[in-house]
Amino acid sequence: MTQLFHATPEQDDFRAHARALYDAGMVLVAEWCRDWEGMSPSTFTKLWSEPGFTEWWRVKFPEHCPATEVDALTIDHEWRTALVRGFRKGDTRALQAWTTAKVAASKAADLNGNAETLAAYLEGDPEIAWHMGDAAEAR
Repeated sequence: MTQLFHATPEQDDFRAHARALYDAGMVLVAEWCRDWEGMSPSTFTKLWSEPGFTEWWRVKFPEHCPATEVDALTIDHEWRTALVRGFRKGDTRALQAWTTAKVAASKAADLNGNAETLAAYLEGDPEIAWHMGDAAEAR
């Protein structure tokens, strides 16, 4: 893929500045722009939408890359491994995490992968309320 974005020397300098601040714990764009002449959060947002900018940016900020399928598989493996470790130690938090995941998976299946229904639920639409049913009554 050909990179369409060609950074100016000032943009290269800003990216290095942002990387140093990020490494120091200042992770917000507004923090990077605070003392940088010619860069503001709105300017950064405009740049972000330019073709090739994100690819150029991510050379120094690989953690800003979207998660891949391999990342998801790794996270799933690590989660399951931590659960098994917790079960073996008798940690009740592991059982709670597993139960929560099972209930969430069941409720997600009820939505049949419908993103609009999920969005309505997350926005608090009373017509789409999830209920714990018997589990909530058993407490």
